[in-house]
Amino acid sequence: MFADDAKIMRRIKTDEDRQRLQDNLDKLEEWSRKWLLKFNSGKLSNDHKKVSNDHKKVSNDHKKVSNDHKKVSYDHKKVSYDPKKVSNDHKKVSNDHKQVSNNHKKVSNEHKQVSNDHKQKVSNDHKKVSNDHRKGSNDHKKESNDHKKVSNDHRKRSNDHKKVSNDHRKGSNDHKKESNDHKKVSNDHKKVSNDHKQVSNNHKKVSNEHKQVSNDHKQKVSNDHKKVSNDHKKVSNDQKKVNNDQKKVNNDHKKVNNDHKKE
Repeated sequence: MFADDAKIMRRIKTDEDRQRLQDNLDKLEEWSRKWLLKFNSGKLSNDHKKVSNDHKKVSNDHKKVSNDHKKVSYDHKKVSYDPKKVSNDHKKVSNDHKQVSNNHKKVSNEHKQVSNDHKQKVSNDHKKVSNDHRKGSNDHKKESNDHKKVSNDHRKRSNDHKKVSNDHRKGSNDHKKESNDHKKVSNDHKKVSNDHKQVSNNHKKVSNEHKQVSNDHKQKVSNDHKKVSNDHKKVSNDQKKVNNDQKKVNNDHKKVNNDHKKE
């Protein structure tokens, strides 16, 4: 069996040889499941059974010819010791022996043909398996590169979100200082603070989900990325809401300042 630079082959003479070959095939199957590169073992198995049946048929024919040959040899010895029937029986035995020899050659040629067909079939199947394995390996590399790109984009978005969050904290501290001068501004600021807590919780949730994506990215990359993307949209909407509330607070603060100036 060939898969790139891997091959498995053993001449079967005993049951122990057969068991060792089966153990190696089991290890190869386990490797294919681990790396998600499946072999078309069913097709090879059917071809092998067909060839095995042909081999059994040829072997049975060979045994039959061998038995005929033994029988002819026995008759030949028997005739040799009968002086009265030597000539006719000897000719008959000689003809039978020639026929047996021809049958034996025919069976031998058929056996060679079956063996050559089996080798050619197995070689073609191995080449196909090797090509499929190369294709699967290239697809896996492509998926890995795409995942790295998505991960880098996610890190960049996370850093941008942290920067926005830090700017928001700074604005919140300035707003707390101004909120002590007016009740309305204070109430609006509490609302903004609550919205900010919601944004912070969503950010923590997104961060935890990102850790989960990193641990399980081999199996659930697509689904977790979609979830992270939805969470980012939610955070973005919350941020927009916070910005709107901030603008409202700023407008109220300007109104208060104008009222103070008028006073």
